[in-house]
Amino acid sequence: LYIYFDSQMDTEVVYEFINEKCPWSKLPKYVKQILGNSAKEYEKLILEYSVMNQLRYKTNLVREVRNNEEQYYELMLGYSRDHLMLFPYHLSDVIIKGLRITPFQYYSDMMLDLMVQEKSYDTLPNFTAADCLRLLGIGRNRYINLMNDSRSLKKQNRQKAVRSLLPQVPIKVDIQPWWIVQNGSVLVNDVRDLPKEEKMVIDYVIDSGPTEVANFDMDVIQNLYKRGLIYFDVPVSKKDRIVVPTLDNFVMNRLTGDYFERTLYKIFVSMDKHTNAEQLAQVLRVDLNLVLNAISVFYRLGIAYRAPSELEIQPNRSIDVGLNSSRKQSVEGSLVDLLHDAVISDCSSKLSLQNQNIHSNTDMLYTSLTADSLESKRIAFMFDSSLTAILMMGNLSNSLKCHAVTLFEVGKLGDESLNSFLSDLAEAPCLTDVEMERHNEYLQVLRCTIEYLRSFAELDLIRCGSLLGLDSAARMRLLCKNYRFYLIALHHHHHHRRRRQIFC
Repeated sequence: LYIYFDSQMDTEVVYEFINEKCPWSKLPKYVKQILGNSAKEYEKLILEYSVMNQLRYKTNLVREVRNNEEQYYELMLGYSRDHLMLFPYHLSDVIIKGLRITPFQYYSDMMLDLMVQEKSYDTLPNFTAADCLRLLGIGRNRYINLMNDSRSLKKQNRQKAVRSLLPQVPIKVDIQPWWIVQNGSVLVNDVRDLPKEEKMVIDYVIDSGPTEVANFDMDVIQNLYKRGLIYFDVPVSKKDRIVVPTLDNFVMNRLTGDYFERTLYKIFVSMDKHTNAEQLAQVLRVDLNLVLNAISVFYRLGIAYRAPSELEIQPNRSIDVGLNSSRKQSVEGSLVDLLHDAVISDCSSKLSLQNQNIHSNTDMLYTSLTADSLESKRIAFMFDSSLTAILMMGNLSNSLKCHAVTLFEVGKLGDESLNSFLSDLAEAPCLTDVEMERHNEYLQVLRCTIEYLRSFAELDLIRCGSLLGLDSAARMRLLCKNYRFYLIALHHHHHHRRRRQIFC
């Protein structure tokens, strides 16, 4: 009896065994039945899974089913480019040195394909678009201009003509002094006519091995990088703790749902300055190397940075928010109004919080906010996407829109970003339109509430929907590890009266 898998669930079961590097001979009987007792079918899925997940040839099962390592990487790179995936930086040693394909060349070919096929810029996934902007200098507006220019070209030899419009060398990139310089695929002809200073760097790295950027002149490093003769490893320690600042000029296009993108977003909402990479992997139940690769990409793209050591972190509780006791009582009342106006009932059910007997009133909230109970953990203040929608309104400042993008894409605004967020809220313009006036009141009450809560403990603003990317167990591990308690606001409209309720 042959039982062929006919569902995504069956495929995922097989993928789990491939990920665990389980050979055909050791597969459980039920998995072999899913595969129709066909070893060939298993080999096909091994290749498929390896290519989709950009796995290294020598350390995975794919080496057992593909004899030619170079052909495997060419296949994998072609798939990645066709599916608009990020360059596999974790494989730079084999892709750049072995295949002589740099990230610049990879994204140039990707951009060429998009333009020849006349596809929209929105086709690019978010992180891929960010890397294209970083390396090629091509964002939305420039892409549109290039497309307009390309349409005026003759259709004959269109591909060659379109390529002539694209950058011929990488633009200047932001290189950190702690990045590691690696020689690329350097041939004798490549160095023959190099200036003396550039030859010396190449020779030094050949003789001494990979070396920190800080040991060389930055102009020389930039020149070698533009020539494609060196590349950079961005090291990440398992003890690294990561901070995501407010995202500025982040490209909001679309999601593809590929394995690495899912990991990036899981880490986005989970990481903070108190949790190191190793702990993050444990909370998410994700392979540590995958977490390290993802963090390295964040560093490379400039959308995250290393948090200072624990000894350097000063508690934020010294901030004087200027609230006397009467003001606190006033703001406590405002808190109820704010929570009344935040709509996240749908998220609350999905987050499975209703089973925990977490109903409370504001008196219980006030009692629970004591310094002793919140010394080591923060407060999670949860909202739905309506908050980001209000912040994205056209008549609010660009800085507030950056906070909205961060809250939407990262899934939260960490306590370290709240000072600037509060400042921007305080400067939000007063609007006269009735609906706009309501939004303005909402934002000012939000500001007062955040100030009030931060007088007791550090606070993170969290978009509920971002937590739905985690499985339920990971969500609870994350919340229990980082937060003393969390507030979820519900609001219900009735024709003649409003009900107010706070979940915490």
